Amino acid sequence: GSHLCHASYCNRYRCSARTSNTPESSTGHIGFRVAADGTQADPV
Repeated sequence: GSHLCHASYCNRYRCSARTSNTPESSTGHIGFRVAADGTQADPV
């Protein structure tokens, strides 16, 4: 989910509540997180 959404002010934090939007919509924000366990020999 987006880091800009929260249950208290964004109804799009649940997959079942997501709807389509046009690119110029203010709710079409893009954000993502990356997680790793930190034990890899080669950094990403």
